[in-house]
Amino acid sequence: MKARAKTLAVLCCALAAATLRGAQIVESGACDIAVVLPRNAGETDARAANILARELAKLARSGLVKVSFSDGAKAGAKTRIFLKKTGEPFDIKGGNSIRVKSGCESVEISYPDGSRAMNAVGLFLRKLCSMRFYAPGELGTHFEKRENFKIPEGEFAYKDAFAGAGFYAAVKNPRDAAKVREWLELNGARSVGGGFSHNMKNIFDADFMRAHPETAARRRDGSPKPRSQPDLMNPLAARQAAKKAGEFFAEKPFAKMFPMGIADSSEFDERAPTLARKRGYFRGFPDYSEAVFEFSSKAARLVAQKHPRKFVGCIAYLACEKPPSFKLPQNLVPYFTTDRANYFDAKYKSEDFKTLDEWGKAADNFGIYDYAYGAPYPLPREIGREIAAGIARAHRAGARLYYAELNPIFAYDAKKCAEIFAALENPSDANAPKRAAEEFFKKFYGPAADAVERFFGIAERAWLDNRARRGDATRWLGLFKLESSAEIFSDADIGKMSGALFDASLAARSAKSGKYAARVKLLKDAFDFGKICREEYFLKREIFESINAGDPPEKVESLMRGLRAVSEKRSEALAVLEGGGEYPAPAFMDLVFTKNLDPSVQAAEYLLAKGAGGDSLGALFSEEEIALAKASAGGGARPAAGIDGSFESAGGGNLERLPVPRAWIPYECDYDGASMAVSKRAARSGKYGAEFSMCENSAISAVSKISEGDILIFDGYYRGRITPGTACYATIVFFDRSGKYLGRKTSLFHVSGGEKFLRFLCAARAPKGTQTAVASLFASRMKRGDFLFADDLMLRKTDGGD
Repeated sequence: MKARAKTLAVLCCALAAATLRGAQIVESGACDIAVVLPRNAGETDARAANILARELAKLARSGLVKVSFSDGAKAGAKTRIFLKKTGEPFDIKGGNSIRVKSGCESVEISYPDGSRAMNAVGLFLRKLCSMRFYAPGELGTHFEKRENFKIPEGEFAYKDAFAGAGFYAAVKNPRDAAKVREWLELNGARSVGGGFSHNMKNIFDADFMRAHPETAARRRDGSPKPRSQPDLMNPLAARQAAKKAGEFFAEKPFAKMFPMGIADSSEFDERAPTLARKRGYFRGFPDYSEAVFEFSSKAARLVAQKHPRKFVGCIAYLACEKPPSFKLPQNLVPYFTTDRANYFDAKYKSEDFKTLDEWGKAADNFGIYDYAYGAPYPLPREIGREIAAGIARAHRAGARLYYAELNPIFAYDAKKCAEIFAALENPSDANAPKRAAEEFFKKFYGPAADAVERFFGIAERAWLDNRARRGDATRWLGLFKLESSAEIFSDADIGKMSGALFDASLAARSAKSGKYAARVKLLKDAFDFGKICREEYFLKREIFESINAGDPPEKVESLMRGLRAVSEKRSEALAVLEGGGEYPAPAFMDLVFTKNLDPSVQAAEYLLAKGAGGDSLGALFSEEEIALAKASAGGGARPAAGIDGSFESAGGGNLERLPVPRAWIPYECDYDGASMAVSKRAARSGKYGAEFSMCENSAISAVSKISEGDILIFDGYYRGRITPGTACYATIVFFDRSGKYLGRKTSLFHVSGGEKFLRFLCAARAPKGTQTAVASLFASRMKRGDFLFADDLMLRKTDGGD
């Protein structure tokens, strides 16, 4: 009997001890915690400690979480959380770890160095305290207040799957940058390269190019080739890149990687050494991987001689997406760039995965680079599912570094980012991003979860499933900065998404907490703005079509009144999006509203020709728009350049196709299947017209002398199959006497099927200091089946006083 009682007592003591194990975070609704900094603490450690204290305090109804700079034994608190730096060296293969050790009344969070302090704090809060950081700020954070909560006793290790996860997440207000950086780091972001860039302009800077003009790109005939990569095959090129890397590491001794990305162009030097390394085309662009990575490898080996523990980062971009035929040096880290919005196309996706495997064989260390925008797309670019799939597949191929351009609209992109962060933490778990998305809806939107999930499901189908069913063309950054991105969504899509948000608003009201309703409102504000942008786009398109159809002036006037009203609504909605909520306002939204697709001047000219009076015009158009319209419609304009806009001077008798006449300056970008010529089938009148097909950034241009205040008018007719994402346009660019750029006016051609010729008008007043203007007709981002015919072009000007 005594033995049994003794045994029972021992069991009770054991159970009591078990209940005491672990570190108490909240007890009876209160917390009493000290966060203890390491003895060798730096600024980053202190910042992480203060954020940890702030976030832990949210879990309790009352109490104090303090940060101690003293020895842990002197930190007066029931629970002490120690931050510790292990000094573990950086492992580019992704082998570094963050560890948490929890015991009675203490927790130790250890991490390699100060740059990982915020990552460690974020992991602790997310993994062991069930907090989520879906967007910057209080409203973007998910947490639940606790009455009693402890961290269980034990050791928890979190090994990096990726050695680096960098993000470019610009916001409109610079004061929000620190808040966004904090949000990223709490979710695991950590830069290896110190920021990525197209860095050729900084490597081959103006001083170097003046001293070594032989490194500038040249055409086959020896003439300068602007807007191109430098001559990478010149022996000076690799030495200059290594020199700049040395200067970079001297200035930033703790940096791990020097950025050496090529310029944002697919054009290269045309002399024999470079052309001999061209391997045809990949996805339309010329394949110069042999030249780019021969140069990069030489530079990287030179860097390794003086900085053996540093890396050189570069981008496998446009003209060098495919790996070269040779193995890269260990310290050269290419990032394979791709637009995973194209993963709706099974062939593109399969080709991407094959290329990832090839990079895994060509490079000891490589990464991937995503375009995960965000802004400036005014409607949700819901492609997180495919970005996550790409991350998982890249990791399997050997990629251990990551970089993405986000530019988030947080109301839209919080869910996408949750999927990306989950994929980066658990790339071997194919279901991790899906679970993260499901958790996001439940935790972030509570009773409105189902309705919000329906909203994002429709957006995802619009971007992926519907495009696959239609057989849309894949494009490099398709629809980027183009208002025609509105055509991704049908009227039915918009209606269903609006209905889902209506249901979400009703559901959110049932919650005791107002945070769910606040989040739904921010999502609705963003979508209201996107809907207005879409309405504005289709009104602009309708006005162009109405003018070209010769509709009654009353109809054009009515459409212009509608456009003005919608544009005012859009400005108001943008102000709400940028200043009405708790999320940082997105950057770059203004890129969509550059007035490139603007029917105002052409509509004013049309109404003038139909006899409209000054009062009616003044109510719809600015004084400058009316002045430009009058200059175009009036008879005072005179030829501004000796061009043949009819293209009849090309000659050729009965030939079907001819080169562009010499009066025009042709610029043809190297692109697979691109063709720019004069042809019979492109004629509107006479025998010939200009024809563009499968072109990327190609143009015909004319130069005119002009003085400040003069009005230059470039107009004519075009017929083309211009699909959403294709960019065909007329543009006028002004320069001063020295060739300095002063300004630009662009008239973008709207989406059309190419059934008939349509008139375009591009008119602008020369700014102060103008001496020269260049008028161009561009065709770019074309895909198979796209074409542009142009004929009867005129370039005219009027004096400033005309």
